[in-house]
Amino acid sequence: MFGRRIVLAVFLGLVAMVVLGHFAPAGAAASSATADIHPRKRVAEVVAIHGAKLDIRTRQGVEAKAVTSSQTVFRIIGDADPSVGDLAVGDRIAIRGEVSGQDGGSPVVHASHIGLVPEGERMLGRVSAINDDGLEITRLVGPIIVNVASDTWVALGGRDLQWAGNPPGRDAISEGMLVVAFGEVLDETSFAAHTFVVRPFPHAPLRPIGGTIDSLDDASFSMNTAAGSTLRVQVNDQTRYRLPSVEDPGLDDLQVGAEVVVIGRPAGEETLQARLVAYRPERPATLAEIESINGNHLILVTRSGQEFRALAGPDTLFFISGNPEADLDDFAAGDTVLAVGERAGASDGFTLTHLAKRAAD
Repeated sequence: MFGRRIVLAVFLGLVAMVVLGHFAPAGAAASSATADIHPRKRVAEVVAIHGAKLDIRTRQGVEAKAVTSSQTVFRIIGDADPSVGDLAVGDRIAIRGEVSGQDGGSPVVHASHIGLVPEGERMLGRVSAINDDGLEITRLVGPIIVNVASDTWVALGGRDLQWAGNPPGRDAISEGMLVVAFGEVLDETSFAAHTFVVRPFPHAPLRPIGGTIDSLDDASFSMNTAAGSTLRVQVNDQTRYRLPSVEDPGLDDLQVGAEVVVIGRPAGEETLQARLVAYRPERPATLAEIESINGNHLILVTRSGQEFRALAGPDTLFFISGNPEADLDDFAAGDTVLAVGERAGASDGFTLTHLAKRAAD
């Protein structure tokens, strides 16, 4: 169950990075307020607009000022001549630029690129089939049918085409392409899309998936996933292991029947190249928001408003999409997380065994 929750939790953050990929490769987040506005890319919400200046708020809750100029490149799918005047309060934007100085205590970003993130839910996968009414996207958690309309936008690099336009956007998509579909989930097997972003990655993105080890050999293991599929997980000398209480863990320390979470990249049909292998917790995960972090002590608040204390220890495993080196410094107040832990005696807190960052809705 934890593996399925981790896939859903990390998925939204992964797709946000795909949209940002139009402007820059991914970069690591920093802990300070100024550094949190990464000089290369960031997703933020527009809080206020003052002519060519924007007040923005990142997913981590950092307030900043974005300054645009005649040199700023705007990207709005379907708009041939976008500008700052096409943005509105509440919009989610992908922003890239240099951080320089402060304004009223907030860092200032001199924006080189600003892209409007399409509205709606997001679906990431590889195209496995195409027909007049849409396409089938294959994901590690299973395939899904994506329905389209004649005016559905297809964004490929700097080209914005409509599905049934002239030239047709349908012809810009081919089997094997990695796409992000924006729209509405209809049910577990279908999705209605108003926009496709086609992103030809030089490498497929890192993705987490959980399951049970079915068999082991010298350089891989077979895993039965929560979705009912079977994956072959390949390991190499770059694969890292997080196995509590095991010193210098490796493939030899894994056992058939163990519940694990694997972070890696697709390496063929039903095959994953592992960057990280970790034991999956037996306890259920709690969805909460980080209220504060003081050293390795956290205050978490659940959706029902319950507040509790959590302690991150040396054996705590941290999960963030695309970052197999994640640790507590990569988390911040305001983050939505999935927390798993053990009660610390009779107190109202517990010791964390697993902490996974969940992207903002």
